[in-house]
Amino acid sequence: ALLGAMTSAPALAVVGGEVARLNEAARAQLRSDPQAAQQQAQRALTLAQAQQDRSGEVAARVNLGAIERQRGRLDQATIEFERAVAIARDSGDQAAYASALANLGITLDLGGLHAEALEAQGEALRLYESLGKHANASAVLTNLGNSLSALGDDVRARDHYQRALDLKREHGITRGVGSILNNLAD
Repeated sequence: ALLGAMTSAPALAVVGGEVARLNEAARAQLRSDPQAAQQQAQRALTLAQAQQDRSGEVAARVNLGAIERQRGRLDQATIEFERAVAIARDSGDQAAYASALANLGITLDLGGLHAEALEAQGEALRLYESLGKHANASAVLTNLGNSLSALGDDVRARDHYQRALDLKREHGITRGVGSILNNLAD
């Protein structure tokens, strides 16, 4: 059995300004106070749109999607992540695009759309690898393994878990190692 539902997609790194402060506050409150997190993210989204701050809007939509996913409202989460993907793709912000794709992939997988999740996660992986974001890439490899396992492709799932573990070890990343080891033990 897989340990946990999914590995969380890494949050977007956003710096500067009120939009960034609001998005950071939303991320910080996501698990402890989803209601406050939603209020912060909604304020960030409104302000980002008013300022035509595309990165801020992507981060706000990723936060709103994560809140909806946490609440089990996968359809609404998917809408937010798809919007974030489109905005990030059009803006050329590769890190934001990868984050939005990774979050979309997790949500699709949780909704049983494993093949679609593989597509989003695969693109996120390619982007994270090209950006040298090893922790993010290892998390996506784990999520790809989970999707493949759900599809019954245990050989490829194991390969992805092993690649995630190797990447973590190569770069001294300790977060998530236990989950990967448990997945490999199955």
